[in-house]
Amino acid sequence: MRLLAAILSIVALLAMAAPGRAADFSFHTIKTLDAMAASLKRAFPLGSDRAALHATFDGAGAKRYKHPDLAGVEKWVYDINLCKFYVWRWNISANFDAAGALTQLFVNGEPVHARGDKPRDVQAIAASNGKQQAIYHGSLPRPEASEGDNVLAFLMFDVDTNSRKASDEFVTGAGPSRADPANLGRMHAYTTELWRSIFDGDRARSIAAYAGECPARS
Repeated sequence: MRLLAAILSIVALLAMAAPGRAADFSFHTIKTLDAMAASLKRAFPLGSDRAALHATFDGAGAKRYKHPDLAGVEKWVYDINLCKFYVWRWNISANFDAAGALTQLFVNGEPVHARGDKPRDVQAIAASNGKQQAIYHGSLPRPEASEGDNVLAFLMFDVDTNSRKASDEFVTGAGPSRADPANLGRMHAYTTELWRSIFDGDRARSIAAYAGECPARS
């Protein structure tokens, strides 16, 4: 009995320490883009099962979306109000094969795994599809950031203006590199798919309050 109890205790400890479990993950504890990419790379190697990502990100409070026109592509959106200075978005998207195995992860549209699926090449698509194209000025209101950046501006490149598909919309813009109201870090430039980005209009479940201490107002 003692041996069985010891084995069960070890199994329980290993399960608690296993990467990718919902109980171990919080969008609030990771402060930088690089740290999020590194964390996800460790927790979810290529080939990870779709169910493991569902359990982790759904359990952490993110809202899950399926891509409207690309098979096997999903994302999770989680917003944090950084003390009314900025609304930080984590947009974690994933590609899966037909069996539900992970083929790439993206943090705000940027790939995590060097050997995973390559990002879709907007220049190659635009040069080869023969469709009418256009560039638009876009903005995403963030009224919750009442003391800081309450509108995110970006450029959207539509590689097929007649299709109205999310997969035809690409974006160029910039945002902070740190999810910390006391230090937002350097601006980080993005060129990616709009649907995978911080500029996409899909809503999170809610806008979570910052879990740390807000800096004193000057």
